[in-house]
Amino acid sequence: MYIKARLARYLTKTGKSILLLGPRQCGKSTLIRTLNPNLEINLADEEQYVRFLIETVFP
Repeated sequence: MYIKARLARYLTKTGKSILLLGPRQCGKSTLIRTLNPNLEINLADEEQYVRFLIETVFP
C-alpha cells in the first residue's frame, strides 16, 4: 500500500505524460481510474485510438 500511495502522490504532482507498464492483473488500470478516470487512454480500443488521433495529431 505504501508504494501505491507514493506513486499516486508522484503522478498527481507531475504535469508530464507517463507510460505505465507492468504485468497483467497488477492494478495499472485500477490505479489510473482511482486517481482520475479521464487520464486513461486505451490505444488498444480502436474507437479511443481514432478519437485520440483526431484530437491530438489532427486538431
